[in-house]
Amino acid sequence: MSADAEVTAEALLEAIKVIKAENPDFGVKRVWATLKESKCMEVSEKRVKKFMQENGLTESSGAAEGAGEVAGGESGDLTAEQLKKKKANAKKKEKDKEKAVFDEWCKKVLSETAHQVGGVSAEKMMAMPYEFTNYEFSGPLRPAFVTPQVTVPEGIPKPDYAETSDPVSERDMRGNHSVDAKEGDEADGMRLAGKMGREVIDVAGRFLKVGVTGDEIDRVVHAASLERKCYPSPLNYYRFPKSVCVSPNEVRPCPIFQSVNYSACAQCPSIVG
Repeated sequence: MSADAEVTAEALLEAIKVIKAENPDFGVKRVWATLKESKCMEVSEKRVKKFMQENGLTESSGAAEGAGEVAGGESGDLTAEQLKKKKANAKKKEKDKEKAVFDEWCKKVLSETAHQVGGVSAEKMMAMPYEFTNYEFSGPLRPAFVTPQVTVPEGIPKPDYAETSDPVSERDMRGNHSVDAKEGDEADGMRLAGKMGREVIDVAGRFLKVGVTGDEIDRVVHAASLERKCYPSPLNYYRFPKSVCVSPNEVRPCPIFQSVNYSACAQCPSIVG
């Protein structure tokens, strides 16, 4: 076995290149170990690292940050703090990418539904409806313009109140104290409705920020429901005109100090979630 000083630069570099070609994800430590075990080269790890850095061989080809392989060499070549930072950066990049996709989707939804507020001046948007003229408010919040009620396209199953606003099946169940145990397809339907409802609520939560209006939240929630082939349960329930109930600030832009509660459910195809 040759000593470190006896291994020429040309031979060492050629051996490293061969190892990296066969094992592109090998970092310094594994290349160094392979040189000793397979190539019978007694060289120091420091020298191997120097050669790899000088010749651009420390990059891992196709290695994925945050997924067990870290660009810039295997995890064994990094300190715990460096590895933690790389993974955190990779996670942040992924979250930023997801946010950009979501923001673009919301922008598209609002653009496609802009006709709902077309021709309505900013002054009218903030004007209080006449129905509340003599109402005695307990605080500073006031209702404002509400856009017309929208519809749900054909192909999405609708509840009995979708057309009449009267939930007949719900009224028929009042006073019935028996427990209806769901099984089979009905149980699966409940799980699906719950899942879809949770997803729609999460969409509303991600969209909510200072300055958005309840009407904009409604347009986003309505679109998210339709994308999932679900009927937004609040819509036309006892003549409720929207797909989501936002309180306490239902229309005006949300100020920074205000907490907002909202209620959204999904029906797919006939079970509320």
